[in-house]
Amino acid sequence: MALHLKATGIDFADFGNTTATGTSVTSELLSDYEFGTFEPSYGGNSGLNRVFNKFVKIGNWGFLQSYVGIGNGGNENLLCQLLPFTCPNNGYATGMMNNQGGYGEHILMRTVVNNSTLSCYGPNQASININQVDGSHLIWSLHYCLV
Repeated sequence: MALHLKATGIDFADFGNTTATGTSVTSELLSDYEFGTFEPSYGGNSGLNRVFNKFVKIGNWGFLQSYVGIGNGGNENLLCQLLPFTCPNNGYATGMMNNQGGYGEHILMRTVVNNSTLSCYGPNQASININQVDGSHLIWSLHYCLV
């Protein structure tokens, strides 16, 4: 068995062929791999301290991790903007955000369709305003399908 390097990516055909019931393989080609940092924006926040914001893209999946300090915010909804990848029109992804100080609850995140934005919600999917997380740290991770 061998990996086959092609102009279109790395072919894993020799290693695939799952036999699990109810599964089907749509591709055995790894066509994209990226990693790096990103600079998210939290609308209306003037005191943002971007401590740690990294991403990895493997094929059609994006993985994000972020740790930011929130300073003085406005009264608009908490949105994390400028993600490195756009969520397609057929995919939602959710994740959890840990809020150290400020809001005091876990925050649900949801990607916005056809956009590079995360919406943030509290219990019962109530919107969270930026001023509810002033002076706190937001720590979160998320992965989502990019096709």
